[in-house]
This record gives sequence, C-alpha cells and structure tokens, in this order.
Amino acid sequence: MTRLRGQNGTALVLAMTVTLLLAAAGAAAILTARMETLLAGSFTYSQQALSVAEGGLARALQDLSPQADWTPVLSGAPSTFTDGSPSAARQLPGGDVVVICCGAASLTSELQLRGHGGRTWGSRTPQWRLYAWGSASNWVPRPGVSAAFYVVVWVADDVEDGDGDPGIDGNGVILVRALALGPGRARRAVQATIQHARDVDGLPLGRGVAVISSRETRW
Repeated sequence: MTRLRGQNGTALVLAMTVTLLLAAAGAAAILTARMETLLAGSFTYSQQALSVAEGGLARALQDLSPQADWTPVLSGAPSTFTDGSPSAARQLPGGDVVVICCGAASLTSELQLRGHGGRTWGSRTPQWRLYAWGSASNWVPRPGVSAAFYVVVWVADDVEDGDGDPGIDGNGVILVRALALGPGRARRAVQATIQHARDVDGLPLGRGVAVISSRETRW
C-alpha cells in the first residue's frame, strides 16, 4: 500500500512537472512569435521611413528649384510644405511627442548639436534652419503608408563658401536634410548637398537644382 502511494505521488509530481514544462514552452513560443512580429514590423517601418525621408527631400527640392537666391531660406524662409507652428508639440501616429523647433528639447536643437559630427568652424559653423514639416500624407498619394509618417526638412549653408556667414548663400551650394518619423520609433534621415543648376559653361541658370551628393545619415 505504501509503495502504491509512493508511485502515485511520483507520477503526480512527474505529471505536474511535464505540465509546467509544456506551459513554459508554450509561453516561450508565444513570446518568440510576438518578438518576431515586432521585429518584422520594426524593420518594415524602418524601410518605409527611409523611403519617406527620400520623398521629403525630393518635395523640398521642388520648392528650392525655382529660387535664384537661397539666402532667404538660410535666414528662415519656409517651404510651402508646412504644418502649423513648429514650436507646438506634436503627437506622432506612433505615440511619440516631439517639438520641431525651437528649444533645447526640439528636433532642430538636436540636429544642430550633432548635425556636423560635433565639429565647429566658429562663426562659419552652418546653422540648420527649419524649412519644411508635415505629414507625408499631404504629398504622398498612398495614405495607407504615408499617413503613419511625419517629415521634417532643414537647410544649412555650405561651410566651404568662404563668406564667413552661415546666413548667406555665397556660392549657390547648400545642405538639405530630411528626417522621417514613424511608428515603432522609426527614424531615418537623408542629406543632400545641392547647387543651382548650371549651363554647359558652368554658369548658374537662375532656376533648377543639381544634386552634388546624397546619402543616408544617422539620426
């Protein structure tokens, strides 16, 4: 009788152990599947953010193209693509709250702090000026993708223009940086160096944009 009770007790312990192991394995499988879903979603949002950033850059170039002088832009003249006051806090579709400009916690201040890799050229240091901002759905005809993303574009003087004033375009060359923000804290940025389009003799045409270089950049 004692042996039978002992066997029953052992069997019960084994059954409970197996049950706990199966439950743990099931929970781990659910967690793994959830993590894989989140990672896949984050990758998708990140890829979409890069495309939106490139689109935001192209949208800004449309407004810069007809301007013969970019000095007003370097002094703060905005694009036609704007979304209210840049100093107001905005809640993004993904839930993040951001301030575009200005103040220590704004995106513009963050860009100015690290936009040139921490380098400075004294009074010649380019100052990033807010140029365009708004939902990508305002200019992308695919609301299923674009409605989830917000775009901000800045411009800055070319440090090599030799005039010593970051508020004056002395050589017809400026920097343009576009940032896309999306769900899952997706952030991708691209930067281009552009100049006024030139004729075959190298003389400015007075309108049009030529992209000297373009690359993805850290944010």
